[in-house]
Amino acid sequence: MKPRIFIINDAISVRALIREALQAFRVEVVGTARTARGALSRMGSLAPDLVILHAGIENADADEMMAAVGNRAEWACAVLYHSGSAPARTKRPGLRGLRTHDIEIADPTPSAAAVERLRASLGPIIRGLKTATKAADNDGRPRQAMSTASVNPRGRTPRLPAMPFAPVDLKSFRPEVVAIGISTGGPHALTSMLPGLPDDLNLPILIVQHMPSAFTRSLAEGLDARSALMVKEAVQGETIERNIVYIAPGGRQMKVGLAPDGTRRIIVLTDDPPENNCKPSVDYLFRSVAEHYAGQAIGVIMTGMGSDGTTGLGVMKETGSVVIAQDEASSVVFGMPREAIERGVVDIIAPLDRIATEILRITRR
Repeated sequence: MKPRIFIINDAISVRALIREALQAFRVEVVGTARTARGALSRMGSLAPDLVILHAGIENADADEMMAAVGNRAEWACAVLYHSGSAPARTKRPGLRGLRTHDIEIADPTPSAAAVERLRASLGPIIRGLKTATKAADNDGRPRQAMSTASVNPRGRTPRLPAMPFAPVDLKSFRPEVVAIGISTGGPHALTSMLPGLPDDLNLPILIVQHMPSAFTRSLAEGLDARSALMVKEAVQGETIERNIVYIAPGGRQMKVGLAPDGTRRIIVLTDDPPENNCKPSVDYLFRSVAEHYAGQAIGVIMTGMGSDGTTGLGVMKETGSVVIAQDEASSVVFGMPREAIERGVVDIIAPLDRIATEILRITRR
């Protein structure tokens, strides 16, 4: 089944640009709309896999649409920002940036160069879309069909591929950090998972959530209000403390570094280029975790498009980390966990409602 695309933009030229860029992929444009409200009335029946939404929409109804997309996981939607309108995003802190990938369009005219740039940006995201056939739930709402790669029909524990790394002895494993990579469907998943961790976890948590600037701070504030652990947007140079969750700021790369005294691990934020078309990038964080927490880290890869995080998890596994992947049935998009599982860098596959339990099981042996 082809990924289903819905385009929302009030400019004919930009809609034309997007349509031309999409011609390179096996996708189906199921609808277009000039306004968010016009789209919202149709999206429930069309069930798009990807929504391309103009970041500069000034209608108040854009907030309503974003909230609906964020809270209807069965739609398996992603919302993309384009047009290079970073100031518009900054002016709209209420626009909930759930499940977002940031795409900049410097020139809205459908020139060959503009089409090629947009095509290059859309490619990794479209390839990461879950294309399994959607079946109907008992209540009539669409849902994504489960694959036996994650959960088999009889509910047995999924089988992992052979791992090219020596198994970790959990009896002697003493983690010092949890590092999480997550993308499409992330805010909902984090809101469900983080409250399951106690305030005495005794570990810091570092999170890269693919999300543009101006939204990660509000995400952190919302999670902080629901979690026993303190949740905050990471700040350059701050010491990494136990029982605090650090979320990478949108539009910055985040890694672990050492303080000048060489004794404290600190947050390092940079303007290094995107990796895997992502800034912040999960791979970027995970490599630094492998370096500064060698053999003392739990890596968690959760719902999201593409493959960001898989290479970094391989580096973490080489240094003796334990890796948990979210299962397919509970993922909005199974791209990132699937890549990690198929590459053999995952120790445990768990549904969303068991990830916190697995972290505690590993840390409290």
